[in-house]
Amino acid sequence: MKTNGKTFGLIDGALRSTALMRGSDMEEYVDKEKLMDDVIDNISVGYTQLLACQIKDEGFSSKTYVEPNDIISICDLAINSLINTFEQVVTELLTSVEDVKEFMHIYSSSSNPTSKKPIIFRHTCRYILSVLPKLQLTSEPSEKEEEHKMMELCKLIALTKLLHSFIQAKSIQIIEQSVCLKIEIGLFIVLEYTKQEIITLNSTLANSVRLIHKNFASEEDFKDLMSTLEDNSPTLKTLFDYVSNLITRQADIFEVTREINNCKSDPIIEGLTFTIDNVNLYEAIHSPYKIFYRTRFRPILQLNIDGEVRFFTTPWMILETFDEISNNLLPYNELPEGWQRVHDLKQLCKKVTKQAGKLFEDEVFKIVDPQYIVKRNISGFHTVSLKKQVVPNTKRKVGEIDFIIIDTKRKIIFVIDAKCTKTKFYFQSFANDKDTFEKYSIKLNDKVEWISSHKNEVGKFFKVSNIHEYTVEGVFVTNSLIYYNFFSHFPIIPLDKLLSYIEESDRMCVIA
Repeated sequence: MKTNGKTFGLIDGALRSTALMRGSDMEEYVDKEKLMDDVIDNISVGYTQLLACQIKDEGFSSKTYVEPNDIISICDLAINSLINTFEQVVTELLTSVEDVKEFMHIYSSSSNPTSKKPIIFRHTCRYILSVLPKLQLTSEPSEKEEEHKMMELCKLIALTKLLHSFIQAKSIQIIEQSVCLKIEIGLFIVLEYTKQEIITLNSTLANSVRLIHKNFASEEDFKDLMSTLEDNSPTLKTLFDYVSNLITRQADIFEVTREINNCKSDPIIEGLTFTIDNVNLYEAIHSPYKIFYRTRFRPILQLNIDGEVRFFTTPWMILETFDEISNNLLPYNELPEGWQRVHDLKQLCKKVTKQAGKLFEDEVFKIVDPQYIVKRNISGFHTVSLKKQVVPNTKRKVGEIDFIIIDTKRKIIFVIDAKCTKTKFYFQSFANDKDTFEKYSIKLNDKVEWISSHKNEVGKFFKVSNIHEYTVEGVFVTNSLIYYNFFSHFPIIPLDKLLSYIEESDRMCVIA
């Protein structure tokens, strides 16, 4: 059964509500967007007051904290409190199945790239979706006034903004390690960056329009995925039919309970269904690429209505999911849970992963050749095999080098490790990137050290004289901007800034 959702009257409802609160005439407010921001900011202030009380109750009685361990502990307390409050507000806001359907309609209307809704609104919507299966809903119509619904939604947006502020602060503190933040706890809790380099960096990044170079998944891969899924899941073909009129019906809500109940043993449908077992808002917020906890990878929502389990989706949510799977799972050798049991999908995943890595390396090669002397996939030099060379005092092997680039003007040997990443600049991923690239750095350092100790072999291989005068630099090249670049031992340079880095050896070129 299809249900056309209604909007909550987002802007007008907030305007009416705020006018009543302030005792003002609505004609005074010309800038509606600014008014909405004012409403959310006022709510945020109230929450910072509550947080200050809660954190004092946990033993943080000083007025100011700057030590990294204290900053991280306070951020953790704030994040957990905000998440609990977020879930409480969602439970109070969405009590009827009609409330949820209206919300799903709003999300599917506002999530496409042409939407003018701010990104914080879309993040809020995604977090709400991640809570829905645990709600006890009624089939009775909602009796809440539109103004009340609007204010509750403003609360959730305010909570999301605060969550992101504390998550970002915690992640940066973990990366930076030294003193770079100050938290003041008085009547309110106030978080402030104290290191000028980070203040400048965050300000610059906030205005950056390009954080990812491109995805390396082809249209052909997407078609192969769709046909493989249809061949292995008749039920999924029915769901795809709902997407056929996406342009005009992207926000329509479809109930698919009958289809889901008829395919209990279908691993593909299992991997696309978001149930109460998947609900974990902490993980959904902290780990944006953990497919078990994100509705972006699971478009079929389980709802509990009058004690009965039913399932719903929208065409937009289906399309969004398959865009995520084809761009952010398949090229990285990942599949939704259950799909690994389907042989054809496992084989397709292997093929796409291998192909995506090669396509990325092809792009790297095109950028530097013929401007520089460059070789790729170097497994050895003449009779010396890097795959057999043991790193001194370890059991590790040096291994194949993705690229070596020779800058004869500046006399630099660049040892390049190409990492096609799916990071798209979530604050939550900062700390994860640190862990990931610290592990990668061990291998890259092995390669840099070996090249530094065997310049004669490199000079002969590249036919470059005076090679002993050259310095050796290790560099990661990725397809997206990685925040950890500004703190890491080796530079992490996005593909479209690689030439700039080679010319200047300035890792800040990534935000120029």
